[in-house]
Amino acid sequence: MTAARRLTAQLLLLLAALVAVPGTAGAAGIGMSDGRPVLFDSQYLRDFNFQYVRLVLPWDAGVRAGEWDTWLARASAQGWPVLIAPTGSGPAPSVAAYEASLNALLSRYPAIDSIEGWNEPNHGGQPTAGSPALAAAYFEAARRACGSRCAAVAGNLLDADSMGDYLSAYRAALTTEPAVWGIHNYYDSTYFRDKGVKQMLAVAKGEVWFTETGGLVSFKPTPTSGLPEDEHRAADGLRWLFSLTKTNPRVTRMYLYGMWQQPWNAFDSALLRVDNSEREGMAVVRAELGARQTSPEGATSGQAKDNGTLVVGKDEVLHGPPAGTPVYPTVALDGRSKSASSAVLRLVGKRVEMRRETRRVTVTVRCALADCSGRLTVRAGTWRYSRSVALKAGATRNVRVRLPRRAASSLAAHKTSRAGVSLCEAAGTACSAVPLIRR
Repeated sequence: MTAARRLTAQLLLLLAALVAVPGTAGAAGIGMSDGRPVLFDSQYLRDFNFQYVRLVLPWDAGVRAGEWDTWLARASAQGWPVLIAPTGSGPAPSVAAYEASLNALLSRYPAIDSIEGWNEPNHGGQPTAGSPALAAAYFEAARRACGSRCAAVAGNLLDADSMGDYLSAYRAALTTEPAVWGIHNYYDSTYFRDKGVKQMLAVAKGEVWFTETGGLVSFKPTPTSGLPEDEHRAADGLRWLFSLTKTNPRVTRMYLYGMWQQPWNAFDSALLRVDNSEREGMAVVRAELGARQTSPEGATSGQAKDNGTLVVGKDEVLHGPPAGTPVYPTVALDGRSKSASSAVLRLVGKRVEMRRETRRVTVTVRCALADCSGRLTVRAGTWRYSRSVALKAGATRNVRVRLPRRAASSLAAHKTSRAGVSLCEAAGTACSAVPLIRR
């Protein structure tokens, strides 16, 4: 064997050995997904070894102004590579309109380095829920818009038990082979399984990104359903996610969802409470990202924390939930509402009551974090009232509406079940709703 061939063989053996080391090839790049521009003031984003940021935004954000422009401008100014996730709960846009909006966004914000074809297209609240082929067409549009400028990410499905059928139909509708697939594997992280990531890896020929995930603290779509608040279980879910990236080297990125708690949101996977104090999950992220930043050769495995739980070291992997971690009955996670905007507009209270003698209802709306605008709708049977609302940050307003006699009579006599009040942000990405009843 010549010296050159001997050197080549040694290099190949070295590369093979490196790939075989757990936690080396599978160390995914970590991003943060939070739609509030204040994210770029966060010491955690600056001081931790986050590498990417992600923004959920309306599919037509490229052709109208909104707070996403502030977010994208700040991300661009600080040099963050941005993944955008177009979404919308209204009617499905045409592929041409969708592609035109993406082209406009890319022309204004070169920091966008990747685009999800559509955010959770198999989610029941999305216009693509019953049409995997349409979701695939949106991916193809994102691929065309990107060209060589950015990466189009296929899939981005919620890893519900029904994901497999949707994924198969989506894959069959594609006309090109995606280089990157995405998954939102909240079921994997919540129930300490790897079903979602394994299904995606079986379909994907290239990289897989956890384009949205996290340790689920609570999910309360109604006061009596969902998952109870449990920060300890959420922290263990984060440990499980980091372990999945280490045992699956084709998983090359992971975006954690939510820096700050939003108490008005039924879905909560945030790392910080509303008062900015750290949840237990933040210690997991600090141990993982801090170790990468200060000790690239590896952190101390099994480092003990003040809360007595085990923090997974850089090269340590889990093969199930840590001892003592409660595993709750499986619940559907596809009813959550996520705002792409920092302006959060919400209804106050669990119901709205009509005064029988006056036929009047008073609806209280509240705006948090930034100036808000949206549309309020009151309905009773076939009658419907709708108006726009706009509030300053921190403001609360009472909106009074008088029902027509027929609608009021039907409501009073319990003759209609189609009665309620809804409030949707102008961006179209977050809505809240409560029942309308007779007092």
